[in-house]
Amino acid sequence: MIAAYVEFAASLVGSIVLVALSIGAMALIVAWSRRGLRGDRFAILAAASLLSLVVVAFYAIEVSGRAWGGIYFTIPLVVQLVTLFPLVLVGWLAWFMGYGWLTEHRRHPLLIYGAVALLLVLVVAVADRMEISGGVLLLAPNGTIWVDALLGVAMMFAPVLLFEGIRRGLGRDALP
Repeated sequence: MIAAYVEFAASLVGSIVLVALSIGAMALIVAWSRRGLRGDRFAILAAASLLSLVVVAFYAIEVSGRAWGGIYFTIPLVVQLVTLFPLVLVGWLAWFMGYGWLTEHRRHPLLIYGAVALLLVLVVAVADRMEISGGVLLLAPNGTIWVDALLGVAMMFAPVLLFEGIRRGLGRDALP
C-alpha cells in the first residue's frame, strides 16, 4: 500500500493531484481561521504557520542532505514539502488549540501536556524499535530516534511555555 502511494506520488499526475489537494487543504484551513469568534483562530494560524515553516525547512535540509532515507524519499522533494506543510500545520493547530482548551478546563495544563509529550517520545521510540515503517522511513541510526523525538517535543513546548508565561504575566495586577 505504501509502495503504491510512493509510486503514485512520484508520478507527474500524482504530484499534481497531491499539490492540488494540499492547496485545497490550505484554503480550507484559512477559511476556518477567518470564522474565529474573537480573532483567536487567525492568531493561532499565524503562529502555527510560522512553526510549520520551521519544521518544513528542517525537513528539507535533512532530506536534501541525505540524512534521511527510505523509499518514501524517492518522491520529489517539492511534492513532499507541499504535502507536508498542511499536515504539520494541522498538527500545530491541534497542539495549540488543545492547550487552549486545557487552560480553560483543567487546573494544571502544563503537567498534562508534559505527560502527553513524554508519551509521544515513548511511542516514537517503540515504533522505531519495532521498525513499524518497514524501511519506508529511515530517520536515525538504530535506536536513536528518541533523541530526535525529544528535540521535537522541546520545539513543541517552546511556544506553549511562552504562551503560559504571557498568560500568567497578564494575570498580575502590578508590573514586576
